[in-house]
Amino acid sequence: MESNESRVVKLTLVRHGTTLWMEQGITHGHLDAPLSERGQQEVHLTAEALRGRSFDAFYASPTGRAMQTAQAIAEVIQKDPTPDAGLMEYDFGEKEGTRFSGKFSRFAMIQKMAFGWWISPWSGGESFGAMHRRLKSALTEIVRRNPGQRVLVISHHGAINMMLQIISGQPFTFYKIAPAMVVEVEVDDHLRGKILTKLPKA
Repeated sequence: MESNESRVVKLTLVRHGTTLWMEQGITHGHLDAPLSERGQQEVHLTAEALRGRSFDAFYASPTGRAMQTAQAIAEVIQKDPTPDAGLMEYDFGEKEGTRFSGKFSRFAMIQKMAFGWWISPWSGGESFGAMHRRLKSALTEIVRRNPGQRVLVISHHGAINMMLQIISGQPFTFYKIAPAMVVEVEVDDHLRGKILTKLPKA
Protein backbone atom coordinates (compact mmCIF):
# COMPACT_ATOMS: atom_id res chain seq x y z
CA MET A 1 0.00 0.00 0.00
CA GLU A 2 1.41 3.39 -1.02
CA SER A 3 2.03 5.79 1.89
CA ASN A 4 0.84 9.39 1.92
CA GLU A 5 4.47 10.53 2.17
CA SER A 6 5.36 8.77 -1.08
CA ARG A 7 2.63 10.75 -2.86
CA VAL A 8 3.79 14.18 -1.66
CA VAL A 9 4.58 16.46 -4.60
CA LYS A 10 7.60 18.74 -4.33
CA LEU A 11 6.68 21.95 -6.13
CA THR A 12 9.24 24.50 -7.25
CA LEU A 13 7.35 27.74 -7.95
CA VAL A 14 9.11 30.48 -9.92
CA ARG A 15 7.83 33.97 -10.59
CA HIS A 16 8.58 35.42 -14.03
CA GLY A 17 11.34 38.03 -14.35
CA THR A 18 10.95 41.80 -14.37
CA THR A 19 9.09 43.17 -17.39
CA LEU A 20 9.14 46.50 -19.20
CA TRP A 21 5.73 47.29 -17.74
CA MET A 22 6.90 46.52 -14.21
CA GLU A 23 9.67 49.07 -14.65
CA GLN A 24 7.07 51.59 -15.83
CA GLY A 25 4.57 50.83 -13.04
CA ILE A 26 1.94 49.44 -15.42
CA THR A 27 -0.48 46.70 -14.34
CA HIS A 28 -0.34 43.38 -16.26
CA GLY A 29 -2.93 40.88 -15.12
CA HIS A 30 -3.90 38.92 -18.23
CA LEU A 31 -2.30 41.55 -20.48
CA ASP A 32 1.37 41.19 -21.22
CA ALA A 33 4.76 42.81 -21.63
CA PRO A 34 8.14 41.25 -22.45
CA LEU A 35 10.96 40.82 -19.97
CA SER A 36 13.23 43.82 -19.66
CA GLU A 37 17.01 43.51 -19.84
CA ARG A 38 17.05 43.31 -16.06
CA GLY A 39 14.37 40.61 -16.16
CA GLN A 40 16.38 38.54 -18.62
CA GLN A 41 19.38 38.73 -16.32
CA GLU A 42 17.26 37.67 -13.33
CA VAL A 43 15.90 34.69 -15.23
CA HIS A 44 19.39 33.69 -16.38
CA LEU A 45 20.55 33.60 -12.74
CA THR A 46 17.53 31.54 -11.72
CA ALA A 47 18.06 29.12 -14.60
CA GLU A 48 21.67 28.65 -13.54
CA ALA A 49 20.56 28.05 -9.95
CA LEU A 50 18.27 25.26 -11.23
CA ARG A 51 20.97 23.71 -13.42
CA GLY A 52 21.53 20.07 -12.58
CA ARG A 53 18.16 19.65 -10.88
CA SER A 54 15.76 17.06 -12.26
CA PHE A 55 12.04 17.70 -12.67
CA ASP A 56 9.42 15.13 -13.62
CA ALA A 57 7.02 17.77 -14.96
CA PHE A 58 7.21 21.42 -16.00
CA TYR A 59 4.20 23.77 -16.26
CA ALA A 60 3.93 27.48 -17.00
CA SER A 61 1.34 30.21 -17.34
CA PRO A 62 0.83 30.82 -21.09
CA THR A 63 1.39 34.59 -20.82
CA GLY A 64 4.40 35.82 -22.78
CA ARG A 65 6.41 36.94 -19.75
CA ALA A 66 5.95 33.59 -18.03
CA MET A 67 6.72 31.58 -21.18
CA GLN A 68 9.80 33.74 -21.88
CA THR A 69 10.97 32.89 -18.35
CA ALA A 70 10.08 29.21 -18.81
CA GLN A 71 11.90 28.92 -22.15
CA ALA A 72 15.10 30.36 -20.67
CA ILE A 73 14.95 27.81 -17.86
CA ALA A 74 14.00 25.01 -20.27
CA GLU A 75 17.26 25.50 -22.17
CA VAL A 76 19.19 24.82 -18.97
CA ILE A 77 17.19 21.96 -17.45
CA GLN A 78 16.51 20.35 -20.85
CA LYS A 79 12.77 20.01 -20.34
CA ASP A 80 10.02 21.85 -22.21
CA PRO A 81 7.20 23.60 -20.30
CA THR A 82 3.53 22.71 -20.70
CA PRO A 83 1.30 25.83 -20.88
CA ASP A 84 -1.50 25.84 -18.29
CA ALA A 85 -4.03 28.70 -18.38
CA GLY A 86 -5.03 27.92 -14.81
CA LEU A 87 -1.69 29.37 -13.68
CA MET A 88 -2.32 32.85 -15.12
CA GLU A 89 -2.20 36.01 -13.03
CA TYR A 90 -5.24 37.69 -11.51
CA ASP A 91 -7.47 39.40 -14.09
CA PHE A 92 -7.55 43.11 -13.17
CA GLY A 93 -10.18 43.94 -15.80
CA GLU A 94 -10.17 47.60 -16.82
CA LYS A 95 -7.17 48.25 -14.56
CA GLU A 96 -4.90 46.28 -16.88
CA GLY A 97 -2.54 48.30 -19.05
CA THR A 98 -2.78 51.32 -16.75
CA ARG A 99 -0.39 52.72 -14.15
CA PHE A 100 -1.06 51.40 -10.67
CA SER A 101 -1.48 54.33 -8.29
CA GLY A 102 -1.26 54.14 -4.53
CA LYS A 103 -0.11 51.49 -2.06
CA PHE A 104 -2.37 49.55 0.28
CA SER A 105 -1.72 48.89 3.93
CA ARG A 106 -1.91 45.28 5.07
CA PHE A 107 -5.33 45.98 6.64
CA ALA A 108 -6.61 47.64 3.45
CA MET A 109 -5.38 44.68 1.39
CA ILE A 110 -7.21 42.24 3.68
CA GLN A 111 -10.37 44.34 3.32
CA LYS A 112 -10.02 44.33 -0.47
CA MET A 113 -9.53 40.57 -0.55
CA ALA A 114 -12.47 39.97 1.80
CA PHE A 115 -14.95 42.10 -0.14
CA GLY A 116 -13.39 41.11 -3.45
CA TRP A 117 -13.99 37.42 -2.78
CA TRP A 118 -17.39 37.68 -4.46
CA ILE A 119 -17.06 40.78 -6.66
CA SER A 120 -13.90 42.03 -8.34
CA PRO A 121 -12.52 45.26 -6.82
CA TRP A 122 -11.83 46.39 -10.39
CA SER A 123 -14.48 46.68 -13.10
CA GLY A 124 -14.53 43.76 -15.51
CA GLY A 125 -11.96 41.82 -13.49
CA GLU A 126 -11.88 38.50 -11.70
CA SER A 127 -13.13 38.05 -8.14
CA PHE A 128 -10.61 36.62 -5.68
CA GLY A 129 -12.96 33.69 -5.15
CA ALA A 130 -12.88 32.91 -8.88
CA MET A 131 -9.09 33.16 -8.90
CA HIS A 132 -8.90 30.86 -5.86
CA ARG A 133 -11.10 28.25 -7.56
CA ARG A 134 -9.09 28.48 -10.81
CA LEU A 135 -5.73 28.01 -9.08
CA LYS A 136 -7.05 25.29 -6.78
CA SER A 137 -8.28 23.41 -9.84
CA ALA A 138 -4.90 23.85 -11.58
CA LEU A 139 -3.00 22.66 -8.50
CA THR A 140 -5.34 19.71 -8.02
CA GLU A 141 -4.72 18.57 -11.59
CA ILE A 142 -0.93 19.02 -11.33
CA VAL A 143 -0.82 17.00 -8.10
CA ARG A 144 -3.15 14.34 -9.53
CA ARG A 145 -0.91 13.88 -12.57
CA ASN A 146 2.38 13.84 -10.67
CA PRO A 147 2.06 12.00 -7.32
CA GLY A 148 5.35 11.78 -5.45
CA GLN A 149 7.22 13.73 -8.13
CA ARG A 150 9.18 16.96 -8.51
CA VAL A 151 7.32 19.62 -10.47
CA LEU A 152 8.49 23.02 -11.72
CA VAL A 153 5.86 25.77 -12.14
CA ILE A 154 6.35 29.24 -13.66
CA SER A 155 3.67 31.73 -12.67
CA HIS A 156 3.02 35.23 -11.30
CA HIS A 157 3.20 37.17 -8.04
CA GLY A 158 -0.51 37.14 -7.23
CA ALA A 159 -1.05 33.61 -8.53
CA ILE A 160 1.86 32.18 -6.50
CA ASN A 161 0.57 33.96 -3.40
CA MET A 162 -2.85 32.41 -3.91
CA MET A 163 -1.28 28.96 -4.37
CA LEU A 164 0.66 29.43 -1.13
CA GLN A 165 -2.56 30.42 0.63
CA ILE A 166 -4.27 27.27 -0.64
CA ILE A 167 -1.37 25.00 0.33
CA SER A 168 -0.76 26.50 3.78
CA GLY A 169 -4.44 26.94 4.64
CA GLN A 170 -3.75 30.46 5.93
CA PRO A 171 -6.34 33.10 4.89
CA PHE A 172 -5.15 36.40 3.41
CA THR A 173 -1.45 35.54 3.60
CA PHE A 174 0.46 37.76 1.19
CA TYR A 175 4.20 37.39 0.61
CA LYS A 176 6.77 39.53 -1.18
CA ILE A 177 7.95 37.35 -4.06
CA ALA A 178 10.72 38.98 -6.06
CA PRO A 179 10.95 38.61 -9.86
CA ALA A 180 12.40 35.21 -10.87
CA MET A 181 12.33 34.10 -7.22
CA VAL A 182 12.21 30.38 -6.43
CA VAL A 183 9.73 29.15 -3.81
CA GLU A 184 9.85 25.53 -2.66
CA VAL A 185 6.76 23.81 -1.25
CA GLU A 186 5.49 20.32 -0.50
CA VAL A 187 1.86 19.35 -1.03
CA ASP A 188 -0.18 16.16 -0.70
CA ASP A 189 -3.10 15.01 -2.83
CA HIS A 190 -5.52 16.94 -0.59
CA LEU A 191 -3.58 20.15 -1.33
CA ARG A 192 -2.35 20.26 2.26
CA GLY A 193 1.29 21.12 2.58
CA LYS A 194 3.98 23.45 3.79
CA ILE A 195 6.12 26.27 2.45
CA LEU A 196 9.81 25.37 2.67
CA THR A 197 11.21 28.73 1.59
CA LYS A 198 11.35 31.54 4.14
CA LEU A 199 9.38 34.44 2.64
CA PRO A 200 8.93 38.05 3.78
CA LYS A 201 5.34 39.18 4.18
CA ALA A 202 4.06 42.21 2.30
